Amino acid sequence: MPIAALVGYTNAGKSTLLNALSGADVFVEDRLFATLDPTIRQVELDGGREILFADTVGFIRNLPHQLIKAFHATLEEAIEADVLVHVVDAGHPQMEHQIEAAQRVLAALGCAEKPAVMAFNKVDHVADRERLAERLHREQYAVAISATTGEGLPELLRIVGERMEQSLVPVELVLPWKDGHLLSEVHARGRVLSEQPTPDGVALSARVPEDIAQRLKNAEARAAARP
Repeated sequence: MPIAALVGYTNAGKSTLLNALSGADVFVEDRLFATLDPTIRQVELDGGREILFADTVGFIRNLPHQLIKAFHATLEEAIEADVLVHVVDAGHPQMEHQIEAAQRVLAALGCAEKPAVMAFNKVDHVADRERLAERLHREQYAVAISATTGEGLPELLRIVGERMEQSLVPVELVLPWKDGHLLSEVHARGRVLSEQPTPDGVALSARVPEDIAQRLKNAEARAAARP
């Protein structure tokens, strides 16, 4: 299924948010690097589409490169994700510095260009909502939420679904029968518009992530190259 990775500065509330979205019971503690192993939970979006949300280790300012390597198991979820949900502690006095620090780590991971949503968390602790609203307007895809009270979570899921859809690319091709196993991935991670059996394979029209689109095109090209 498509994956949305929760990323951000340490103690921004990523694990609490995952619990709130999925009804799961993920370990939560207010300490550095409380999440070291990737935790993945299934969540249903509007319309019944299901995606996976993955928790990741919290970033810190000037995270050493050797620590990035050490935490590769959890950071790998950000690298492989279809969409990033950048969780921010909206009530922290150093919020902007934490945003910048997290963005630097994402850039070091090669994730800077991934589709992303900014989730300004802990708004139940924010006194100046007008100032926060001004900050949200600076982002194209952002929402104010509280993982504790549930405020804004339906809107967050709506925007994540929208970003998921935008990350898909259109394909129209004939998938050879021998590569029919790819069809399950198309259904799981993309959106099938039509599929019709033909003598050579499945005539497919769909919107899929870029990596699947390339594999589908390669399968069609291999079939066309065979004598």
